[in-house]
Amino acid sequence: MEYSTLLRELGADIKVQQELLRHSDVRTTLNIYTQAVTAQKREANSKVVSMLVAGRENSLVLLGICTKDRV
Repeated sequence: MEYSTLLRELGADIKVQQELLRHSDVRTTLNIYTQAVTAQKREANSKVVSMLVAGRENSLVLLGICTKDRV
């Protein structure tokens, strides 16, 4: 794992990362040196799935297909 990815995983601000890596442009830091962290990707995906499942459940209730306690 690269230094910039570790900084990102630890929650360091992107501007701090840029300055520590001495990049003149923040796009260099983001586009070349920093990778999305697997745990962060997993968390983001889980949030989307939760939203979709909740939306489906609410739709079923609104359509009268089932009640809130039977979804």
